[in-house]
Amino acid sequence: MEANQAESKKDFYHKIKICLKEANETKYWLQMLSKADPTCSEMCRKY
Repeated sequence: MEANQAESKKDFYHKIKICLKEANETKYWLQMLSKADPTCSEMCRKY
C-alpha cells in the first residue's frame, strides 16, 4: 500500500525495496521467536 502512494517510478521502486527489507526482518524475528519458544513454532510458520 505504501508503494501505491509513490510519487514517481523511482519512488515506487525505492518503497518496494524498503518493503522487502521489512519483510525479511519480520521473517528473521519470527525465526528467532520460534527458536526461543518452540511452542510458538507452528504459529510462526504460518506467517
